[in-house]
Amino acid sequence: MNSKKNQNKKERNITAENNIKQVRESIGIKDWQNACGLILEEWQYVEPINLDEKDRFKSDEEAYKEAFYNIAYPLYNYDRSMLLKRLIGNIEESKTKNEVWLKYKQYLKEELETETSTPHQIEEKQEPPAEHLKDLFKDEKDLFKDKSLYDKVIDILIGENYIEKGTLIWKDETNGRNKFVAGLIKDLYNKGYLSRRAKNKEIPLISKNTFNVDLSQSIAEKTIINDNDTIYKFIPIVTELQ
Repeated sequence: MNSKKNQNKKERNITAENNIKQVRESIGIKDWQNACGLILEEWQYVEPINLDEKDRFKSDEEAYKEAFYNIAYPLYNYDRSMLLKRLIGNIEESKTKNEVWLKYKQYLKEELETETSTPHQIEEKQEPPAEHLKDLFKDEKDLFKDKSLYDKVIDILIGENYIEKGTLIWKDETNGRNKFVAGLIKDLYNKGYLSRRAKNKEIPLISKNTFNVDLSQSIAEKTIINDNDTIYKFIPIVTELQ
């Protein structure tokens, strides 16, 4: 009798486990987890798979503000459309086919369309203040040896179509942009423009304040520039300036 009960219990457990497995497979939880590793940035929270799109964005938005605006960049307005583009780009770059992430991407695109088509968004957006032209590369003292060198670099970046004239906002949004900007700041010291090296913890602030580019300290730490690099050859060594 006990043997039959145990057998029935074992069969029920196997059935329950199979049901759980089928549910997990039906919502693609394994695929979703794999996609998380490709999509999520270090500042994002890992939220439950069943979180709806609106709440998922709310979580991302809170994490983004906490990481970049509440502490490091209190003087600059939060740009919602920029975050939406960033999240959409991360999902597209991962090439995931997971339904959860595809639905989230569609939600983000709809939000971005609403954001960019609302006139008051343009009116509320503020550009960096005009007095930033020298103070942006500043900790306790100006990093540039003198303002003429700063002006020269800005003119070069405008001429190479990397930044907008006047606002200095970075125009290029291709993959690797953040690493490129971090390397650029480091390369300026190697070529004699700066009075000292920019610290890795300063580079994200310089990048944001100068070019409106959000990059993490870890990107700055991983970006290594040496004398043989030619990626920034469009910026001459100071001694070669005319």
